[in-house]
Amino acid sequence: MIELVGYHGTIKTNAEKILSSGIFKESNEKDDWLGHGIYFFADVENAIKWANERANRYNEEAVVLSANIKCDMNRYLNLDYQFNRRKVSLFFNMLYNFIIVVIKARLLQTILPKVKFIFRCAFSN
Repeated sequence: MIELVGYHGTIKTNAEKILSSGIFKESNEKDDWLGHGIYFFADVENAIKWANERANRYNEEAVVLSANIKCDMNRYLNLDYQFNRRKVSLFFNMLYNFIIVVIKARLLQTILPKVKFIFRCAFSN
């Protein structure tokens, strides 16, 4: 079991909903970075960057919320560390390359960039 403080970058509208309900809504977009879930940063600087990106996209105020998190180690992946990001990237690149070798269909070759992204999201869900 790991216990830590996580920082969630979002926009003011979402922050108000989270604070009023006490619930972080799981993201379930088909193009989520690592699949469906609730994303937290271990350091506030990355959460601020993310919140500012969202605020600029939606023309709203950026907000960072903190939460005390407890979870099993086997469900925790800290991507604030370059080493872990490299491992994830290496895995998805290996999977992507394997698919290219196994499937040589012309249609697949026209959509390879999207396939790589879709596999990353689907695998993470």
